[in-house]
Amino acid sequence: MPKSKHRKRPPTPVRVTPAHAPDVPAIQAAFEIAKRNPSAAESALLRAQEIIYDAWEAAKPPARIEKALKALRVSPLCADAYLLLAQACRDRTSKAEILRRGVRAGELALGPEFFEHEVGNSWGILETRGYMRARCELALQSWDMGDRDLAVEHYGELLRLNPNDNQGIRYLLADCYLALDRHDALADLFAAYPDDSGTEFAYARALMLFRLHGDTGESRAALTDACTTNGYAQLFLSTGVAMPRPEFDAITWGGMDEAISLAAGQGGEWRRTPGAREWLRTMGAAPAEEARRRFDERFGARR
Repeated sequence: MPKSKHRKRPPTPVRVTPAHAPDVPAIQAAFEIAKRNPSAAESALLRAQEIIYDAWEAAKPPARIEKALKALRVSPLCADAYLLLAQACRDRTSKAEILRRGVRAGELALGPEFFEHEVGNSWGILETRGYMRARCELALQSWDMGDRDLAVEHYGELLRLNPNDNQGIRYLLADCYLALDRHDALADLFAAYPDDSGTEFAYARALMLFRLHGDTGESRAALTDACTTNGYAQLFLSTGVAMPRPEFDAITWGGMDEAISLAAGQGGEWRRTPGAREWLRTMGAAPAEEARRRFDERFGARR
């Protein structure tokens, strides 16, 4: 029997490394080719994105990886494909490198005109979302690897591009400002979103005021607001137990899942601030208990 002339595709990698993704010169070369035939390049990018949508529905990691690699073969400018590969990476350095490539691919695919003329409306343009997702993940990795200024820069640019903040970037940035003791910048961030009455801002504001002024009427009022917003967060933050960053498909306003997510982001800052946990435990006890009671009455075990 004659051998097939078709080459067998290499097996799907179990451990993803930067070698599995196009490097920056290859991405740049793909962009130069795309400029010569924009219509074909756009069509290829749309096909690649459809493959990524299928990858998100895949139940097992190898299937998702294979689809991400397929998407990159169709278009090396598909930012979401790099993000998906990075999420399968175990090594932080490798993950960050793949994400940097994804961000660069997204920048080239969008073009300089986008960054000049579409500021403020970025998330409303579907084609931008892969780039913004990849850049957010790169910011998270940069922070975890100790490059905190770079993380803040990424978050700031994402908010500049999309001040409506569909990604919740402002909450990640608030955690950064707390960790860096940049209280003026944090106050400016609160001022930029005056109608935000959510749990993340509420607890961050209470902690900031306690750091700056101690136990005052203003800081107590902010603490009461925070504990009323989510009473479970008062329990998690006051225990001093470090919590890993969770991955919830959805968050329940005022619920325990929201509290766990908050504690993973802000818990270290409450532990780091002298007297903050004791203040939270004592001054926040009554409003937090009342908030938990109301939540339990409304939702019962659904939290």
